[in-house]
Amino acid sequence: MGAVIILFPGKPSMGTAFPKDAKWIALMVLVAAVWGATFPLVKDTLNAFDPFALLSIRFGIAAAALGAYMLAARRTLPAADIRNGAVLGIFLFVGYAAQTIGLEYTSATESAFVTNLLVILVPVLSAFLLRKSPSRKVWLASFIALIGLWLMSGATGGMNIGNAITLVCAFGYSLEIIYLGKYAGKSNALNLAFMQIAVVALLSLLCTVALGQIPKEFPASAWAPILFLALAGTIFAQAVQAEAQKRISPPKIALILITEPVFAALFGLLLLGEVMTGAKMAGALLILVALFMVSGEGEKE
Repeated sequence: MGAVIILFPGKPSMGTAFPKDAKWIALMVLVAAVWGATFPLVKDTLNAFDPFALLSIRFGIAAAALGAYMLAARRTLPAADIRNGAVLGIFLFVGYAAQTIGLEYTSATESAFVTNLLVILVPVLSAFLLRKSPSRKVWLASFIALIGLWLMSGATGGMNIGNAITLVCAFGYSLEIIYLGKYAGKSNALNLAFMQIAVVALLSLLCTVALGQIPKEFPASAWAPILFLALAGTIFAQAVQAEAQKRISPPKIALILITEPVFAALFGLLLLGEVMTGAKMAGALLILVALFMVSGEGEKE
Protein backbone atom coordinates (compact mmCIF):
# COMPACT_ATOMS: atom_id res chain seq x y z
CA MET A 1 0.00 0.00 0.00
CA GLY A 2 1.43 3.34 -1.02
CA ALA A 3 5.18 3.74 -0.67
CA VAL A 4 5.51 0.47 1.19
CA ILE A 5 4.02 -1.49 -1.69
CA ILE A 6 6.37 0.27 -4.08
CA LEU A 7 9.26 -1.06 -2.04
CA PHE A 8 7.72 -4.50 -1.55
CA PRO A 9 5.24 -5.28 -4.35
CA GLY A 10 2.62 -7.96 -4.09
CA LYS A 11 0.41 -9.16 -1.29
CA PRO A 12 1.88 -11.04 1.64
CA SER A 13 1.50 -14.79 1.48
CA MET A 14 -1.35 -16.13 3.58
CA GLY A 15 -0.22 -19.73 3.26
CA THR A 16 2.31 -19.66 6.09
CA ALA A 17 2.93 -17.12 8.82
CA PHE A 18 6.73 -17.30 8.71
CA PRO A 19 7.41 -15.68 5.30
CA LYS A 20 4.95 -12.86 6.01
CA ASP A 21 6.32 -12.18 9.50
CA ALA A 22 9.94 -12.55 8.41
CA LYS A 23 9.68 -9.79 5.80
CA TRP A 24 8.06 -7.26 8.12
CA ILE A 25 10.21 -8.21 11.10
CA ALA A 26 13.29 -7.60 8.92
CA LEU A 27 11.87 -4.24 7.86
CA MET A 28 11.17 -3.24 11.47
CA VAL A 29 14.73 -4.22 12.48
CA LEU A 30 15.90 -1.90 9.70
CA VAL A 31 13.61 0.81 11.11
CA ALA A 32 15.10 0.22 14.57
CA ALA A 33 18.60 0.61 13.10
CA VAL A 34 17.57 3.85 11.37
CA TRP A 35 16.01 5.20 14.56
CA GLY A 36 19.08 4.12 16.50
CA ALA A 37 21.22 6.21 14.16
CA THR A 38 18.95 9.25 14.62
CA PHE A 39 19.82 9.64 18.33
CA PRO A 40 23.43 10.81 17.84
CA LEU A 41 22.43 12.71 14.69
CA VAL A 42 19.72 14.66 16.53
CA LYS A 43 22.02 15.35 19.48
CA ASP A 44 24.74 16.66 17.17
CA THR A 45 22.30 18.74 15.07
CA LEU A 46 20.97 20.39 18.25
CA ASN A 47 24.24 22.32 18.25
CA ALA A 48 22.88 24.27 15.27
CA PHE A 49 19.13 24.40 16.00
CA ASP A 50 16.78 24.71 18.95
CA PRO A 51 14.61 21.60 19.55
CA PHE A 52 11.34 22.78 18.02
CA ALA A 53 13.11 24.44 15.11
CA LEU A 54 14.82 21.13 14.33
CA LEU A 55 11.51 19.27 14.55
CA SER A 56 9.83 21.85 12.31
CA ILE A 57 12.49 21.48 9.64
CA ARG A 58 12.68 17.68 9.88
CA PHE A 59 8.95 17.04 9.79
CA GLY A 60 8.26 19.96 7.45
CA ILE A 61 10.56 18.45 4.82
CA ALA A 62 9.07 14.99 5.41
CA ALA A 63 5.48 16.29 5.14
CA ALA A 64 6.26 18.24 1.95
CA ALA A 65 8.01 15.29 0.30
CA LEU A 66 5.35 12.74 1.24
CA GLY A 67 2.56 15.20 0.42
CA ALA A 68 4.03 15.81 -3.05
CA TYR A 69 4.13 12.07 -3.67
CA MET A 70 0.53 11.66 -2.57
CA LEU A 71 -0.61 14.54 -4.80
CA ALA A 72 1.25 13.08 -7.77
CA ALA A 73 -0.34 9.69 -7.07
CA ARG A 74 -3.75 11.39 -6.69
CA ARG A 75 -4.31 9.79 -3.33
CA THR A 76 -7.28 10.87 -1.22
CA LEU A 77 -7.54 11.33 2.54
CA PRO A 78 -10.83 9.96 3.93
CA ALA A 79 -12.18 11.75 7.00
CA ALA A 80 -11.56 8.69 9.19
CA ASP A 81 -7.89 8.56 8.15
CA ILE A 82 -7.51 12.29 8.87
CA ARG A 83 -9.09 11.89 12.31
CA ASN A 84 -7.14 8.75 13.24
CA GLY A 85 -3.87 10.14 11.91
CA ALA A 86 -4.35 13.43 13.78
CA VAL A 87 -4.80 11.58 17.11
CA LEU A 88 -1.65 9.55 16.43
CA GLY A 89 0.18 12.71 15.40
CA ILE A 90 -0.51 14.37 18.75
CA PHE A 91 0.93 11.38 20.62
CA LEU A 92 3.90 11.31 18.24
CA PHE A 93 4.50 15.05 18.74
CA VAL A 94 4.64 14.58 22.52
CA GLY A 95 7.16 11.78 22.02
CA TYR A 96 9.43 13.60 19.59
CA ALA A 97 9.26 16.94 21.44
CA ALA A 98 10.21 15.37 24.78
CA GLN A 99 12.89 13.20 23.19
CA THR A 100 14.51 16.09 21.30
CA ILE A 101 14.47 18.41 24.33
CA GLY A 102 15.78 15.61 26.54
CA LEU A 103 18.74 15.05 24.20
CA GLU A 104 20.00 18.51 25.16
CA TYR A 105 20.61 17.19 28.68
CA THR A 106 21.44 13.49 28.29
CA SER A 107 23.52 11.29 26.02
CA ALA A 108 22.23 9.66 22.84
CA THR A 109 22.71 6.20 24.37
CA GLU A 110 20.79 6.97 27.58
CA SER A 111 18.02 8.66 25.58
CA ALA A 112 17.57 5.53 23.47
CA PHE A 113 17.35 3.24 26.50
CA VAL A 114 14.90 5.48 28.37
CA THR A 115 12.79 5.87 25.24
CA ASN A 116 12.53 2.11 24.98
CA LEU A 117 10.90 1.85 28.37
CA LEU A 118 7.87 2.04 26.08
CA VAL A 119 8.12 -1.74 25.91
CA ILE A 120 7.22 -1.75 29.60
CA LEU A 121 4.63 0.97 29.19
CA VAL A 122 2.79 -0.50 26.19
CA PRO A 123 1.38 -3.56 28.03
CA VAL A 124 0.79 -1.57 31.23
CA LEU A 125 -1.05 1.28 29.50
CA SER A 126 -2.91 -1.14 27.22
CA ALA A 127 -4.12 -3.02 30.27
CA PHE A 128 -5.15 0.23 31.98
CA LEU A 129 -7.00 1.53 28.94
CA LEU A 130 -8.69 -1.85 28.53
CA ARG A 131 -9.34 -2.05 32.30
CA LYS A 132 -7.36 -5.28 32.58
CA SER A 133 -4.77 -5.67 35.34
CA PRO A 134 -1.19 -6.40 34.18
CA SER A 135 0.37 -9.71 35.16
CA ARG A 136 2.86 -10.10 37.98
CA LYS A 137 5.60 -10.43 35.35
CA VAL A 138 4.82 -6.92 34.09
CA TRP A 139 5.04 -5.42 37.58
CA LEU A 140 8.33 -7.25 38.25
CA ALA A 141 9.75 -6.09 34.94
CA SER A 142 8.68 -2.52 35.71
CA PHE A 143 10.55 -2.64 39.03
CA ILE A 144 13.68 -4.04 37.34
CA ALA A 145 13.49 -1.35 34.65
CA LEU A 146 13.22 1.40 37.26
CA ILE A 147 16.40 0.13 38.95
CA GLY A 148 18.09 0.09 35.56
CA LEU A 149 16.96 3.63 34.83
CA TRP A 150 18.29 4.76 38.23
CA LEU A 151 21.70 3.24 37.43
CA MET A 152 21.76 4.83 33.99
CA SER A 153 20.95 8.17 35.58
CA GLY A 154 24.13 7.97 37.66
CA ALA A 155 22.78 6.14 40.74
CA THR A 156 22.58 9.45 42.58
CA GLY A 157 19.15 8.97 44.10
CA GLY A 158 17.30 10.63 41.23
CA MET A 159 17.29 10.77 37.47
CA ASN A 160 18.86 13.62 35.55
CA ILE A 161 16.61 16.17 33.87
CA GLY A 162 17.30 14.77 30.40
CA ASN A 163 16.18 11.26 31.31
CA ALA A 164 13.12 12.61 33.14
CA ILE A 165 12.04 14.56 30.05
CA THR A 166 12.73 11.55 27.85
CA LEU A 167 10.47 9.44 30.07
CA VAL A 168 7.58 11.67 28.90
CA CYS A 169 8.65 10.74 25.38
CA ALA A 170 8.29 7.04 26.24
CA PHE A 171 4.68 7.65 27.31
CA GLY A 172 3.92 9.52 24.09
CA TYR A 173 5.40 6.79 21.91
CA SER A 174 3.61 4.11 23.92
CA LEU A 175 0.22 5.71 23.29
CA GLU A 176 1.08 6.09 19.60
CA ILE A 177 1.90 2.37 19.33
CA ILE A 178 -1.25 1.34 21.21
CA TYR A 179 -3.58 3.45 19.10
CA LEU A 180 -1.73 2.69 15.86
CA GLY A 181 -2.48 -0.96 16.60
CA LYS A 182 -6.14 0.04 16.94
CA TYR A 183 -6.30 2.17 13.77
CA ALA A 184 -3.92 0.26 11.46
CA GLY A 185 -6.59 -2.19 10.31
CA LYS A 186 -9.12 0.58 9.70
CA SER A 187 -7.04 3.17 7.83
CA ASN A 188 -4.56 3.28 4.95
CA ALA A 189 -1.01 3.01 6.28
CA LEU A 190 0.45 5.76 4.09
CA ASN A 191 -2.43 8.11 4.97
CA LEU A 192 -1.78 7.53 8.68
CA ALA A 193 1.94 8.13 8.19
CA PHE A 194 1.31 11.40 6.32
CA MET A 195 -1.19 12.71 8.86
CA GLN A 196 1.12 11.91 11.77
CA ILE A 197 4.05 13.65 10.09
CA ALA A 198 1.94 16.66 9.09
CA VAL A 199 0.53 17.11 12.61
CA VAL A 200 3.99 16.93 14.18
CA ALA A 201 5.27 19.46 11.61
CA LEU A 202 2.40 21.86 12.33
CA LEU A 203 2.62 21.65 16.13
CA SER A 204 6.41 21.98 16.00
CA LEU A 205 6.12 25.07 13.83
CA LEU A 206 3.63 26.65 16.23
CA CYS A 207 5.98 25.99 19.15
CA THR A 208 8.96 27.31 17.17
CA VAL A 209 7.20 30.61 16.55
CA ALA A 210 5.70 30.87 20.04
CA LEU A 211 9.05 30.23 21.76
CA GLY A 212 11.08 32.41 19.39
CA GLN A 213 13.20 29.50 18.13
CA ILE A 214 13.17 30.51 14.45
CA PRO A 215 16.73 29.80 13.23
CA LYS A 216 18.72 32.79 11.99
CA GLU A 217 20.97 30.66 9.78
CA PHE A 218 21.05 27.17 8.28
CA PRO A 219 24.56 25.66 8.31
CA ALA A 220 25.39 23.74 5.12
CA SER A 221 26.73 20.87 7.23
CA ALA A 222 23.24 20.34 8.68
CA TRP A 223 21.61 19.42 5.37
CA ALA A 224 22.85 15.80 5.23
CA PRO A 225 21.73 14.77 8.75
CA ILE A 226 18.40 16.61 8.45
CA LEU A 227 17.60 14.97 5.10
CA PHE A 228 18.41 11.58 6.63
CA LEU A 229 16.17 12.38 9.60
CA ALA A 230 13.34 13.52 7.33
CA LEU A 231 13.45 10.85 4.62
CA ALA A 232 14.75 7.73 6.37
CA GLY A 233 14.02 8.46 10.03
CA THR A 234 10.55 9.88 9.39
CA ILE A 235 8.88 8.98 6.05
CA PHE A 236 10.36 5.51 5.65
CA ALA A 237 10.16 4.57 9.33
CA GLN A 238 6.60 5.81 9.93
CA ALA A 239 5.25 4.26 6.71
CA VAL A 240 6.82 0.88 7.43
CA GLN A 241 5.63 0.85 11.05
CA ALA A 242 2.07 1.79 10.06
CA GLU A 243 1.97 -1.03 7.51
CA ALA A 244 3.79 -3.52 9.76
CA GLN A 245 1.30 -3.07 12.61
CA LYS A 246 -1.40 -4.48 10.38
CA ARG A 247 0.50 -7.77 10.50
CA ILE A 248 2.56 -7.70 13.69
CA SER A 249 1.09 -7.22 17.16
CA PRO A 250 2.30 -4.37 19.44
CA PRO A 251 4.20 -6.78 21.75
CA LYS A 252 6.18 -8.11 18.76
CA ILE A 253 6.80 -4.57 17.55
CA ALA A 254 8.10 -3.77 21.02
CA LEU A 255 10.39 -6.81 20.98
CA ILE A 256 11.88 -5.72 17.65
CA LEU A 257 12.42 -2.16 18.90
CA ILE A 258 14.54 -3.52 21.75
CA THR A 259 17.35 -3.50 19.18
CA GLU A 260 17.04 0.29 18.80
CA PRO A 261 19.09 1.29 21.88
CA VAL A 262 21.75 -1.22 20.86
CA PHE A 263 22.06 0.52 17.49
CA ALA A 264 21.96 3.90 19.25
CA ALA A 265 24.84 2.90 21.54
CA LEU A 266 26.84 1.72 18.53
CA PHE A 267 26.22 4.89 16.53
CA GLY A 268 26.77 7.03 19.65
CA LEU A 269 30.20 5.43 20.04
CA LEU A 270 31.07 5.77 16.34
CA LEU A 271 29.70 9.28 15.74
CA LEU A 272 29.99 11.03 19.12
CA GLY A 273 32.57 8.96 20.98
CA GLU A 274 30.12 8.33 23.84
CA VAL A 275 31.34 5.74 26.35
CA MET A 276 29.10 4.17 29.00
CA THR A 277 30.37 3.71 32.56
CA GLY A 278 30.13 0.38 34.35
CA ALA A 279 27.07 1.48 36.34
CA LYS A 280 25.32 2.73 33.23
CA MET A 281 26.12 -0.50 31.37
CA ALA A 282 24.65 -2.47 34.28
CA GLY A 283 21.56 -0.27 34.20
CA ALA A 284 21.20 -0.75 30.45
CA LEU A 285 21.47 -4.51 30.92
CA LEU A 286 18.71 -4.49 33.56
CA ILE A 287 16.48 -2.46 31.24
CA LEU A 288 17.07 -4.93 28.42
CA VAL A 289 16.22 -7.82 30.77
CA ALA A 290 12.99 -6.05 31.75
CA LEU A 291 12.13 -5.30 28.13
CA PHE A 292 12.60 -8.92 27.12
CA MET A 293 10.46 -10.05 30.06
CA VAL A 294 7.39 -8.15 28.86
CA SER A 295 7.96 -7.98 25.11
CA GLY A 296 5.57 -10.87 24.55
CA GLU A 297 3.02 -9.76 27.14
CA GLY A 298 -0.45 -9.85 25.70
CA GLU A 299 0.68 -11.73 22.58
CA LYS A 300 -2.08 -13.56 20.78
CA GLU A 301 -1.36 -17.15 19.94
